[in-house]
Amino acid sequence: LLSISERLILGDIQIFIGTNLMVLAIFSYCIKYPDGINNQVEKIGNNLSMYVYVIHVSIMEAVNWLEKMIGINDFAVFQWVRPIIVIIISLSFAALVYESCRDKQ
Repeated sequence: LLSISERLILGDIQIFIGTNLMVLAIFSYCIKYPDGINNQVEKIGNNLSMYVYVIHVSIMEAVNWLEKMIGINDFAVFQWVRPIIVIIISLSFAALVYESCRDKQ
Protein backbone atom coordinates (compact mmCIF):
# COMPACT_ATOMS: atom_id res chain seq x y z
CA LEU A 1 0.00 0.00 0.00
CA LEU A 2 2.87 2.34 0.75
CA SER A 3 4.28 1.91 -2.77
CA ILE A 4 0.86 2.51 -4.31
CA SER A 5 0.44 5.67 -2.23
CA GLU A 6 3.92 6.84 -3.24
CA ARG A 7 3.07 6.22 -6.89
CA LEU A 8 -0.09 8.33 -6.60
CA ILE A 9 1.64 11.14 -4.72
CA LEU A 10 5.12 11.21 -6.30
CA GLY A 11 4.34 9.93 -9.77
CA ASP A 12 6.53 7.67 -11.84
CA ILE A 13 9.81 7.23 -9.96
CA GLN A 14 12.30 4.37 -10.11
CA ILE A 15 12.68 3.43 -6.44
CA PHE A 16 9.89 3.63 -3.88
CA ILE A 17 10.47 3.79 -0.12
CA GLY A 18 7.90 1.01 0.32
CA THR A 19 9.88 -1.25 -2.01
CA ASN A 20 13.04 -0.73 0.02
CA LEU A 21 11.16 -1.45 3.24
CA MET A 22 9.77 -4.68 1.77
CA VAL A 23 13.25 -5.77 0.63
CA LEU A 24 14.65 -5.09 4.10
CA ALA A 25 11.79 -6.98 5.74
CA ILE A 26 12.23 -10.01 3.47
CA PHE A 27 16.01 -9.96 3.92
CA SER A 28 15.64 -9.76 7.72
CA TYR A 29 13.15 -12.62 7.68
CA CYS A 30 15.52 -14.77 5.61
CA ILE A 31 18.37 -14.07 8.01
CA LYS A 32 16.22 -14.89 11.04
CA TYR A 33 14.67 -18.04 9.49
CA PRO A 34 17.30 -19.54 7.13
CA ASP A 35 15.27 -22.74 6.64
CA GLY A 36 12.61 -20.75 4.81
CA ILE A 37 8.86 -20.91 4.75
CA ASN A 38 8.02 -23.63 2.34
CA ASN A 39 9.94 -26.33 0.49
CA GLN A 40 7.89 -25.77 -2.66
CA VAL A 41 8.95 -22.12 -2.86
CA GLU A 42 12.57 -23.22 -2.39
CA LYS A 43 12.24 -25.79 -5.19
CA ILE A 44 10.78 -23.17 -7.51
CA GLY A 45 13.65 -20.81 -6.68
CA ASN A 46 16.33 -23.46 -7.13
CA ASN A 47 14.97 -25.08 -10.27
CA LEU A 48 13.00 -22.47 -12.19
CA SER A 49 14.47 -19.05 -11.37
CA MET A 50 17.02 -19.03 -14.20
CA TYR A 51 14.40 -19.97 -16.79
CA VAL A 52 11.94 -17.38 -15.46
CA TYR A 53 14.67 -14.71 -15.52
CA VAL A 54 15.57 -15.51 -19.11
CA ILE A 55 12.05 -15.74 -20.57
CA HIS A 56 9.93 -13.28 -18.57
CA VAL A 57 10.82 -10.27 -20.73
CA SER A 58 9.80 -12.10 -23.92
CA ILE A 59 6.56 -13.21 -22.31
CA MET A 60 5.90 -9.67 -21.09
CA GLU A 61 6.40 -8.32 -24.61
CA ALA A 62 4.10 -11.02 -26.03
CA VAL A 63 1.39 -10.14 -23.49
CA ASN A 64 1.81 -6.42 -24.32
CA TRP A 65 1.51 -7.17 -28.05
CA LEU A 66 -1.55 -9.35 -27.49
CA GLU A 67 -3.31 -6.74 -25.32
CA LYS A 68 -2.71 -4.06 -27.95
CA MET A 69 -3.99 -6.37 -30.66
CA ILE A 70 -7.15 -7.13 -28.68
CA GLY A 71 -7.50 -3.47 -27.66
CA ILE A 72 -7.49 -3.85 -23.88
CA ASN A 73 -4.20 -2.08 -23.16
CA ASP A 74 -5.97 1.06 -21.88
CA PHE A 75 -7.98 -0.71 -19.18
CA ALA A 76 -6.56 0.04 -15.73
CA VAL A 77 -7.62 -3.37 -14.41
CA PHE A 78 -5.57 -5.15 -17.03
CA GLN A 79 -2.53 -3.05 -16.21
CA TRP A 80 -2.77 -4.27 -12.60
CA VAL A 81 -3.37 -7.88 -13.64
CA ARG A 82 -0.68 -7.98 -16.35
CA PRO A 83 2.24 -8.73 -13.96
CA ILE A 84 0.33 -11.64 -12.45
CA ILE A 85 -0.40 -13.03 -15.91
CA VAL A 86 3.28 -12.70 -16.88
CA ILE A 87 4.39 -14.45 -13.67
CA ILE A 88 1.96 -17.34 -14.17
CA ILE A 89 2.91 -17.85 -17.82
CA SER A 90 6.64 -17.51 -17.04
CA LEU A 91 6.49 -20.04 -14.21
CA SER A 92 4.44 -22.45 -16.30
CA PHE A 93 6.79 -22.20 -19.26
CA ALA A 94 9.84 -22.53 -16.99
CA ALA A 95 8.36 -25.65 -15.38
CA LEU A 96 7.80 -27.20 -18.83
CA VAL A 97 11.37 -26.43 -19.89
CA TYR A 98 12.78 -27.74 -16.61
CA GLU A 99 10.77 -30.97 -16.78
CA SER A 100 11.73 -31.58 -20.42
CA CYS A 101 15.41 -31.06 -19.61
CA ARG A 102 15.17 -33.28 -16.54
CA ASP A 103 13.51 -36.07 -18.54
CA LYS A 104 16.40 -36.11 -21.03
CA GLN A 105 18.99 -36.65 -18.28
